[in-house]
Amino acid sequence: MPTSIQYLEDIKGETPFIQWFIESLTSEEQDFIDFVFERVLSTHGIELLGGNWLKDLGDELYQLRLRVLGNDGKARILLRVFLTIISHDEILIISGYCKLRNPGSVNQKFEISRAKLLLKQWRSDSDTMWYST
Repeated sequence: MPTSIQYLEDIKGETPFIQWFIESLTSEEQDFIDFVFERVLSTHGIELLGGNWLKDLGDELYQLRLRVLGNDGKARILLRVFLTIISHDEILIISGYCKLRNPGSVNQKFEISRAKLLLKQWRSDSDTMWYST
């Protein structure tokens, strides 16, 4: 059964992931995310847990790890997408960042904290704050 991918809407009515996707990513990065969401995430969903794709960050937050290597063996695309699992066939995409343009543990900790806060706010809101693709 295919996994439904939803996008978190924050308390301002914005979708952090979509905003980042449109404003910050190159067309190659966007195409890669589209490919992974369509061919990997929506096909395999929670089956990706325990492998290299999804890393458990605690508090029901997961990090989808995306990488494309260049001919020189170095990462050409290195993205992180934060998500949570709503049910066995629904995933909520929260936010993302580019690890190549924003390297370092300080930025990574900030992005994880931000995603956890967005998830906490989403959970505490009585209204459903996501929409389907």
